[in-house]
Parts: sequence; structure tokens; C-alpha cells
Amino acid sequence: MSKSKIFLFAVALIALALIVFVVISEQNDTETYIQNVETERKQRNQFFKFSAESPIAKRDSFQGLQYFPVNPDWRIKARVEYIKGGKPIAIAMTKSEPQPYIPYAYAYFKYANKEYKLMLLHKTGDKFLFLPFFDASNGKETYKGGRYINNVAFPKGETIILDFNYATNPYCVYNDDYTCPIPPKENRLDFPVLAGEKMYTPKFADK
Repeated sequence: MSKSKIFLFAVALIALALIVFVVISEQNDTETYIQNVETERKQRNQFFKFSAESPIAKRDSFQGLQYFPVNPDWRIKARVEYIKGGKPIAIAMTKSEPQPYIPYAYAYFKYANKEYKLMLLHKTGDKFLFLPFFDASNGKETYKGGRYINNVAFPKGETIILDFNYATNPYCVYNDDYTCPIPPKENRLDFPVLAGEKMYTPKFADK
């Protein structure tokens, strides 16, 4: 074999090794991500089952929440447009007077070749941003009053990840004693977000 052929063969082997490395790394990252989401869901079930702060009234017979399978495709990268000098706006509540939230930023993203915009909110004193939203699955697979992504980390630059696998129901879904923020009209998506928590259907343990 000539030196040129040996060189080309070596280059091809290196390129193949890099491809295999990237594929394996992506698979490992995906598996780790799925495990992390599933772990968070198990912890949430434990909180709902055993914590005195659980919104579930009959904790002894609580059998868990229902979720869509974890799908990394619902981790959507969005462009951030900060709202400078945003003044508090009144967000409607289910059973009380509107509460003040600060409009912190808009998150722009594309889905099915269409651009969407969601408003990220901040409540004074909170360490995270709050994203309440409606989507086309509401009243079918999910709660009719919309869902939340809580604990959204403050963006450090011009992009942010909106992870709909962490979408959850408002507490008022589980217990009528709670009052919950209603997503603003700006945060209405016309496609179904089949990720995160489904509509809560109580499953009671046999006595």
C-alpha cells in the first residue's frame, strides 16, 4: 500500500472514530437527561405523597401523577428579548384578586416553521422565572386551564431553553382550596404540547 493510501486510510479511521464518539456522547447525554427528568418526577410524586405541604388531600391513597414520556425534542431553544424597565402587570387568579408579576423577557422560538413568542414572568423575591401557558392539548390530554413551567433559570445571554418536559399542573387542579395564576393571553400556543404532566386523574389504592 502506498504512503498516500495509508494516509487516506488513517484519515478515514480518525473521521469514523470521531463520528462514533459524537454519536455515543449524544446518546449518553440523552440518556442522562431522560434519567434526570424521570428522577425529578419520582421526587415530585414523593412530595405529593408524603409532604405536609402536598396539595393532595387524601395522601394515603395517592398513586402518582400522570406524564407524557420524556422527549428531549421538547427542550426548545428560544431567543431572548429582555423587557427593559418592565412594570408589574396584573395576572388573573382563579379565586382571588389579580397578583402583580413583572414581565421579564419574551422568548421567541420556531415550531413547525412558525415563530412563537412567550412572556417570561418574575415575581418579586422569587429566585426563578415563571412561564404559565395555554396550548392546544388543554381540555383534552391536559388541564383546560393551562400549565406552568416553574423554576425557569434566568437567562445569561441571548438564548434560553424552554423545557416543556417539566410542564406541570397548577395546584388548583388537585385541590379546590388553592388559587392559581391564569396564563396571560400572550402565552397561548396553537399547537398541542404533548410533554410534561397530563391532566390529573386520581388513582386510589385499594383499601
